[in-house]
Amino acid sequence: DNVLCSFVVTVIDNEDPAVTCPTVAATLSTGSNDCEVTLAELGQASATDNCDTNVDIVADLNGPFGPGQHTVTWTATDDAGNSSQCSVTFTVVDDIDPIITCPVPETNYQADPDNCTASLTFSADATDNCGVDFIKYFIGATEITFPYNFPIGTTTVKAVATDIHGNS
Repeated sequence: DNVLCSFVVTVIDNEDPAVTCPTVAATLSTGSNDCEVTLAELGQASATDNCDTNVDIVADLNGPFGPGQHTVTWTATDDAGNSSQCSVTFTVVDDIDPIITCPVPETNYQADPDNCTASLTFSADATDNCGVDFIKYFIGATEITFPYNFPIGTTTVKAVATDIHGNS
């Protein structure tokens, strides 16, 4: 007599995928038109697995990343639920100087009545990728404010724009 028997064999995948973070510079510069770095600019992690050819890779932070230190962690998960992580830490810096446009004064100004000076006010304009903090005006090394009493003759005024991160 033949005796029939059967049994079940279950093979499980318990091996984590291998995940590799993109190579990211320790310091990244903001762009000249924005004040951030995006996840796409960092690059994408990659993963391999013993069983799956298509491993799901997700970043814990999607950005954008403004000036300061950040850590992004990518998690790779295979179809069996096994996962592994890799992380990169980087610092975003704003090293873009503001762009300043000086006012265009008239060719000549008349002295104020009964004075040898002309009380005048000028205003420069500035733009910056992260934001302008202030504009200061100088005659030589001396800071001035407006209105200013300009003496008879020619005076050179220097305008200096500084952004919110100290770039001038």
